[in-house]
Order: sequence, then structure tokens, then C-alpha cells
Amino acid sequence: MNAWTRRVALLLGLLFVSAASAVSLSTDGSGQVLIYPYYTVNAGQQSTLTLTNRASRPKAVKLMIREGAFGDAAFVLNVYLGAKDTWTGTVFQWGTGSNGGPALLSNDASCTVPDLHGDALPTLPDGRHYLRPNGGALSAGSVPDEGYVVAIEMGELSGNSAAAVLMQGFGGNPPADCGELVAAWQTGGYWRADPSNDVSAPTGGLAGSVTVVDSGEGSVFHLKATALKDFRVATMHTAPTTGKPDLGSALSNAANGVATATIRLGNTMVQSDYPADRAVDAVTAVLTARTLSTEFDFRPGVGARTDFVFTMPTKRFYTADPAHPVAPFGRDRFHRTSPRGSVCPIVEFNGADRNGSFSGLWYKLWKDYHALAVDGPKACYASSVIALDPASRPPSLLNSQLTAEKPLIDDDLLGQVAFDMGNYSCDLAAGCTAEQFAAVKDEVNLMRPDLQGRRYLGLPAIGFAATGYINAYAGNANVWRNLTFTSAYDRSRGCVQDNVVGGCH
Repeated sequence: MNAWTRRVALLLGLLFVSAASAVSLSTDGSGQVLIYPYYTVNAGQQSTLTLTNRASRPKAVKLMIREGAFGDAAFVLNVYLGAKDTWTGTVFQWGTGSNGGPALLSNDASCTVPDLHGDALPTLPDGRHYLRPNGGALSAGSVPDEGYVVAIEMGELSGNSAAAVLMQGFGGNPPADCGELVAAWQTGGYWRADPSNDVSAPTGGLAGSVTVVDSGEGSVFHLKATALKDFRVATMHTAPTTGKPDLGSALSNAANGVATATIRLGNTMVQSDYPADRAVDAVTAVLTARTLSTEFDFRPGVGARTDFVFTMPTKRFYTADPAHPVAPFGRDRFHRTSPRGSVCPIVEFNGADRNGSFSGLWYKLWKDYHALAVDGPKACYASSVIALDPASRPPSLLNSQLTAEKPLIDDDLLGQVAFDMGNYSCDLAAGCTAEQFAAVKDEVNLMRPDLQGRRYLGLPAIGFAATGYINAYAGNANVWRNLTFTSAYDRSRGCVQDNVVGGCH
């Protein structure tokens, strides 16, 4: 059997499997995987996470709080949720300067391993216990003070394990026995011997959010987690110190080890299959966008500014070796390496002010394309904050350490912005031919092909725009009022097949 015959046989074997089990973006906010786009403890902020089980069966969930520079796991723990249960935890700054850093605490009664209420953990002055980052797992140059969070359902609980997370009575009484689950992972424990004991395949139903609060500034940003459905068809229950499953653990066909993604291209739904050794590509395909668009406000007269958060949750799988990044990263001809050693793809800007005019901002950025490529904003990190603002104001509304700054001219700027992540120098809609695209295709952000030959255009990004207003005249000249809100990105997709953009089917 030659390579082409094997490929055809594999695709035929997937026809009746992929439709039922394919990774996709959730439309109802729940799924097997949650990706929280951002957390931060910078400048006194704290981030509260909620993790909800909407299902009627208890679940085992892997929770990974990943730092923002490279996506290293700063915190890893297992959360065991009862039916209809919600767990909450807060990431906060536990110290100052070189003696400080992020920490995780929870007042919630839901079971976790390690036990966040355990006596072995350090305590705050009020007696509450907290968990500090796993320093040994962090790379040099990592930034655990901000980043993103991933929660993955490992499976549904049954038997004694399900009974252990059953809430007793009403009013938030504690579970029957979280200690049983802690003991199950210790020497002689039943999960230490067999992690699949009392655990069946995941079915979805997880939902969550994060709220970033700065009590000193009076700002609040509330964000829903991005949910992925049908991530895995088989259980993958692992020890609480293990960083698996991760976003590279997608599995749609257990027999063939294939991961499948369902992608909406305009009004058409297509399915892309990826081999087991590239299972992460199924998640990347679902998250990849050609453009992200939203609104912005930089009007100095109302103290307005907008920060743009770009989180690329699968970037770390492609840039583990910055000298040899894997597509779609490192393909565009202007990409750079950050001072921290991470790969920096270019994010191009198109925008209009409230009158629909080409604003001074965009003219300044676009008047010299090469200068833009060298000096313009770059999404260097797993979580990048693109903070464009006049130099007279703070460098970032979110006080990020991972900003890509470009000062604006002082202008009355309010309007819409689109971020082009394809770095694509011709457009079929404007007359670019397939031959012209073939000439530049090695310099644009294109994924590796799926088994059907499709290649998605852009970068695997999620995020939001955070806008804040400082009102110094809110009824009292000596009292400032901060108003804040977030807006999600709208996304467009692009796909290339046989050197034709939009030719995918």
C-alpha cells in the first residue's frame, strides 16, 4: 500500500467518526476545555477564576495556570467537581519585590489535589492557606505574574470517587471526603495504582470566567473563558503534578489516534483531520484567525485608553525551539525574537476613526511598511498586551510586563480596529491571483496542512480589548472615578488549498 492509498484509507475510515467527535468552538460557553484568556497580579491586581460543572455527573478536571511569556505551567492541580458544582480560586500577589510573586488560594469547599486548605501549605496572617508557583517548571525569563489558564476535563467520576465529592445538605456544606481523593494519589492509593479507577470518558459541560480586579484603581474586567467541545473521546486522568492532558492531547478517533477539528469558513462547516503526532494542530486550527476586530477608544479628553490582549494558547508547542519555530510561527519575513527569547510574529493594524476615516494612528503605522515591520507591535508572548498610547500616559492599562508598545500621535481617536495576523501581502478579492500567492506563500502565517491538504491562514489567538476611562470630574473635583469594560474580538478565518485562498471545501 503506497502513501496515497494509506491516506485515502485513513480518510475513509474517519468519515463516520469525525462528525460526532471533532474539536470545535462552543456556541453555548461550555465544553470539555476552557481557556481563560488572561490573568494578572501586576500592580496590586488580583484575578478570580470560576470553574463550573453544568453536568449532572461529577468530573475530574486538570487546571493549569500558565505564565505569560512562554506558556510554562506556574500552577498545576486537579479539581474534582460535584454535579452542578462551581469552584472558585484567586490568583494574587503574596509578597513584594524579589520576595514576592503570584499565589493561588481558594475559600471553596470543592475538592482539589493538592488540597488548597492543607496544613502543609504556607498561610496568610488570617490563617488561609495558599499555593505558590512551581518554580522548577518555569523557564528563565518567564512571567508568572500574568498569563492565561487552561482547564481540561479528564473524565467523569463514579463509585467511591463520585461519593467523595458529593455535597452534604444545603448552604455550601463541604463534600463528604476530599481527603479520600488526596489519599488516592498517595503511595498505596487507588489512583496511584490505576488513575482510570472510577473515571470514565469526558462528556463536557464545563464553563468558567475570570474577573480581574484592581481595588486601588477601582477597575474590574470580567471575561468568559473560551470553551472547546469534543476535545477527547477517551479518559486521561493523571496525577496532580502532571501537566497532561494539555492542549496537545486532543483525540477524536481512538482507533487511529486522529484529532479532528470542525471549522466554520463563512457559511460552510469543514472538518480537518490531523495525525496523532500533530494532535495540537486540531486545537490550533479551531483557534486560528486571519483577523481579529473590535472597537477602541484613545480620547485624551475623557481619559480613555484601550489595551489589546492577544493570548496564543498553543504557541508554546510550535516555538519550544525559538531558533526553529514550526508553522505557522516564524514564517513571516519580518518576525523577530524578543529580549526574553520568544518568537515575535507581526500583527498588522487596520483601523478607522468614528467618521470612517483613515486615522492618524494607522497612517503613522502604515506610511512605511518596513518601519512597521521592524518597529511596530509584535505578539511576542503566549499572552501579549498590545498597549498603544501616547507616551504621556502609563504604558499599559493592565500594567502588563509583556507589552508591545507603539506611541500614538495625540489625537481624538475612537473607532474600530482589525488586527491582521496573516501577514499576507496580496488578496484574491483585490485581484491577487493563485500564482501571485504561490510566490509569497512561504512568507505568510500558514498552518501545516491537514490530511485533506487545507492550510489555515493566521495565528491561533484569543483575547479581548480592555478599555478604561478616568473621570476626574465625577461630582467632586477631588475624587476620580474609573470606569472599565471589556469587548470580545470578532474573528474572520482564511484557508488555503492548492494555492487558492478561500478554495477550501
